Amino acid sequence: MEGLREEKAWIYGVLVHFRGQLICRSVDSNPSAGMVPPESICVACDLFMAGVDPSVSSSRRASFWDPKPAFLRHGLLIFLAQILTLLLVPMLDNGDTLMPIPFAVIAFAGAAFTILSLGYRRLAVAIAVTGVVGILYLTSMPSPNQFNRFPTMLVLILAYCLSVCLAIYHAFAANLMSSQRILCGAASFVMVGFVFAAAHGFVHFCKPDAYLLPLGIEGGRPPRWLDFLWLSFSTLTTAGFGDMVPVGAWSCMLSTMEGLCGILFPATLIARIATLNADNRLSLSP
Repeated sequence: MEGLREEKAWIYGVLVHFRGQLICRSVDSNPSAGMVPPESICVACDLFMAGVDPSVSSSRRASFWDPKPAFLRHGLLIFLAQILTLLLVPMLDNGDTLMPIPFAVIAFAGAAFTILSLGYRRLAVAIAVTGVVGILYLTSMPSPNQFNRFPTMLVLILAYCLSVCLAIYHAFAANLMSSQRILCGAASFVMVGFVFAAAHGFVHFCKPDAYLLPLGIEGGRPPRWLDFLWLSFSTLTTAGFGDMVPVGAWSCMLSTMEGLCGILFPATLIARIATLNADNRLSLSP
């Protein structure tokens, strides 16, 4: 948001300079014409400057998606929320194949809280309301199965994807404290693991034979929702224990993309932090 304001201020300054040059050239070429350039060009410049003038109240042009100022320690808050979500996984696991509804509630709350912490308050409210409607829909089912849960789970995946995109955007943005940038990047890394876990579950929903568990694991039972979380984070962190194997084309491609994200995302974030520090030192040097 600050970058957008600086860009508008720069455009405004360019237009003011351009208008002044028109006035000078008009006077130099025809002194009897006075201090006013051609009327049509004046009107065009004034109207354009009125649209980008930073002194104009932004509330008149505020849209539904315009963010408010982020929380003071938003990086720390988002990171703690993601770690808390991970810690609650074994407590909420009921041994079922499908994701338990309480964990879906926490996931919706985590996505809404992330977006709220970053300053997108109206968007956070919209996601929270959508999550409440989806959870009420699930609880109203007498015996919810994977087909009944699919619409709510799809909305949850989209909400988490949106929250992780906004978190990554803030982690790489300028004018951010180094500590909050690091924490926001770490939280984004954890959120990427959750997103890929949901993607693995979606692939399993479409192709049930895309993932295999060794026969020695609990008698060769079918994969559960907890297995996809384990697969996602073991792949993202490049641990690769191999106790759950993707065997289909889509599952192997998804695992490959997640492994690349696990390598490239931290490297890119570290490079961004180093570049910003180098730029700051150059700007402060005489």
